[in-house]
Amino acid sequence: MESLFTDENIAGLKKVTPLISKADEGGYTYIKIEDLILPPGCKPTKTNALLCVTPRDGYNSRLFFAEKVSGSVADSRNWNGKIRVLGENWEAMSWNVPIETDFASLLLIHLRALRHVQQS
Repeated sequence: MESLFTDENIAGLKKVTPLISKADEGGYTYIKIEDLILPPGCKPTKTNALLCVTPRDGYNSRLFFAEKVSGSVADSRNWNGKIRVLGENWEAMSWNVPIETDFASLLLIHLRALRHVQQS
């Protein structure tokens, strides 16, 4: 897993969202994102988030938000992931994405869940 956290991966993610840090807890490594800008129509418009780039809870990766996102299509999502990590509560929606080792792409794929309805 540590091999995923390359300088190139971190630099690419910082181009999308610059305020990031790495954190470990409970056997998982997270990327904590401060002030993540959410897609248009979402409330809030920005929030803190945790990106878990490795499998967790039956998903290839998870994106946790500091608060449940509403607006846009977020209200229709199944918000089934509640965890407490790093002394904070986090929320995640049910959204499984392909395995992706590029952190910037992974984050953007997760954010697509807030922009459109998943096709079957």
